[in-house]
Amino acid sequence: MTTAEKPGVAIKEQMAPFLRGNSLKDFNAEMKSEVSSLIKKYVSEAAEAMHLESEKGEYSKLLNDYISRPSHYSRPLLVMLTSGLYGNEGSSALKLASAVQLSEEWMLVLDDIQDKAEMRRGEKTLHKLYGEQIAGLASATLESAMHFILSDYVIEEPGKAKAKRVYDAFRHIGYRTAAGQYLDLKFTYHIKDFSKVDTDFYYSMVDGKTSTYTVYGPMVIGALASGKTGKTIEMLTTIGKAAGAAFQIADDIIDFEPYAKTGKQQYGDLYEGKLNFVMLDAFRASTAEERSRILEIYAKNRESKTPSDIDYLVSLVEKYDSISHSIIEKDKCAGKAASDLLNYSPLIPKNKYRDWIAAALMKLYNREI
Repeated sequence: MTTAEKPGVAIKEQMAPFLRGNSLKDFNAEMKSEVSSLIKKYVSEAAEAMHLESEKGEYSKLLNDYISRPSHYSRPLLVMLTSGLYGNEGSSALKLASAVQLSEEWMLVLDDIQDKAEMRRGEKTLHKLYGEQIAGLASATLESAMHFILSDYVIEEPGKAKAKRVYDAFRHIGYRTAAGQYLDLKFTYHIKDFSKVDTDFYYSMVDGKTSTYTVYGPMVIGALASGKTGKTIEMLTTIGKAAGAAFQIADDIIDFEPYAKTGKQQYGDLYEGKLNFVMLDAFRASTAEERSRILEIYAKNRESKTPSDIDYLVSLVEKYDSISHSIIEKDKCAGKAASDLLNYSPLIPKNKYRDWIAAALMKLYNREI
């Protein structure tokens, strides 16, 4: 295969005009510190509502659990980079970045309950530590803290029309994320059959629960907070859709990697019965007999699946080289994001933030942040 035929190499060549040696390291580290501090301030206010002295420590520990675990902070990073791109480097951007990160924390707690997940960021999930009822309460409390951050942003933002656009976008991003999660849960708990879904179903699910939530949603928030509307929002949405799809397929591939590398249970998607792109590829290549066995395994709940069931699914992935096919699809989506970024480059301010956004998107869909 020539260099030009290697998708990953071709993407880097496409992105070369944007990548001039700028490093995100220092900016990212400072951003994480500031966002983390602000989140902890708001969450500590929620924890102070516990007046029973004997329970204060445990209650505070519960609410701070997920936010204290290592996290990439890729979503608030995109908020801050896009805000900076359009000249907004003030405290309003920091508040919105913190709200976006806190939205991830409470959604992950809820997502882990729904998926019956065992591990999150290298440790037991919150519902495994405290039970589903208390973990659900923690999720709702963190969501309330997020809304207090947004409320303070709206109050303090002098441009009320701008503040309304930001708040409305935040709300609609939440709606799109929920719709994508609905499709995810519907497949996992009701459809359970790869023959009854197509790529449109998969990419609709991904656009909602991943692209909106992880990529173009945060960028749109950053742009709106800087007073941008119209074509700028359309541009960021277009770029983010493809980058988000690449991110999700990369995440589907990572499910097959060992716990020591990811901090999550290996084959978690298979145990949970999720619509994973790698498994979808293997199903489509399988014989009728193999498909029947896949559906038989997927019909089981998580607790009923045996190691031999999972071994069988993995053997088909290996037999049909589905991980390689998925990498090609991921690079295809990443390549579209790169092409979109190049096509829109005349409309993008030429400053350090432009270069950092390009680098961040590449790191994101390569799962390096």
